[in-house]
Amino acid sequence: MFDKYQYIQVNLEHLKKNYLKLKSFLNSNKTICSAVVKANAYGLGIKEVSQALYEVGCRNFWVTNLKEAFLVRCVSIESNIYIFQGINSYEELEVIKENNFIPVVSSIEQLNLINLYVKDKVNIVLNFDTGIGREGVQIEEIKQLNLEKCKIELIMSHLSCSEQKEHFLNKEQLDLFKNIQDLFVDAKFTLANSGGIFLGHEYHFNMVRPGSALYGVNILEDNNDVKMLNVVEFYASVLNRKIFYKKQYIGYNATYKVNKGDKVLIINAGYYDGYRRILSNKSMVYSKGYFLPVIGIVSMNMIAVNANALPESLFKKIKSVELIGEKITIKEIAKWANTDQREILTNISSSSRRIYIK
Repeated sequence: MFDKYQYIQVNLEHLKKNYLKLKSFLNSNKTICSAVVKANAYGLGIKEVSQALYEVGCRNFWVTNLKEAFLVRCVSIESNIYIFQGINSYEELEVIKENNFIPVVSSIEQLNLINLYVKDKVNIVLNFDTGIGREGVQIEEIKQLNLEKCKIELIMSHLSCSEQKEHFLNKEQLDLFKNIQDLFVDAKFTLANSGGIFLGHEYHFNMVRPGSALYGVNILEDNNDVKMLNVVEFYASVLNRKIFYKKQYIGYNATYKVNKGDKVLIINAGYYDGYRRILSNKSMVYSKGYFLPVIGIVSMNMIAVNANALPESLFKKIKSVELIGEKITIKEIAKWANTDQREILTNISSSSRRIYIK
């Protein structure tokens, strides 16, 4: 059925187990485990992912914008849906209020917009910058905050180095966040992202916000106690098989030379599909017990792999290869590409067919 396509398998059962595992690290009497499903659930499908998480008890979802908020609302009428981009116009503010979405307010400007147009109170998450330096009200601006027309659902901040357990900024941000907590004694608080969950209960407060860990990104090195199950498998079909009659270059820019008798598979995936060009001559694919090196430049819709390791019978029959999965992990691909695991995950093309394993 999928012989000439790439396709993504999204294991929703593994997703659910990852959520429940993360939840098991929390004090269940105090801390809620929410789910970050922004960026179309890291490219995996926001409706399908949210539905699966809802089935195991998740009732708090974080999205990028209004469009994503409505997609999650289709799954759950009663869940709390928090919008990271907050409010950027009067029109957005009206839609947010009408649909009981909860915006993240990250600047004085956004707060001024609420005070200008809202007659009664609006539920918000108030975001403070404790060290990441991007979004968030700065501590020095606290005296400028006019919260008369706001009902604070949560006060949040975002850890910048939580995946580096011993980084000094983790403690600095925690201490600063505790100082903010002292100023808002009746509020609830959320600080920990995926990495923050593994820093310990002190970082958990009233809610944690796992994102990448839900989708199988393993943040900590070689720690089976906190190892997340793989959620994503990316497969591509074999377009062509070649046995070369002589030495010659293969692919653009002549970066790799095959020898006489070399066996090569041409695979239906390239940088358009999210298989990055930087992986040229660096990465591997997997099939039927064999790891096969990518050779030559990754082009827009094709890669070539050295198939000399394959027995002749398998070389003639093989139909597809694993680009990402149990054998070729996201972490491995990210290492070869010298980038972050989330970039690999979210760059997989939306044009590739998604198959959901329930």
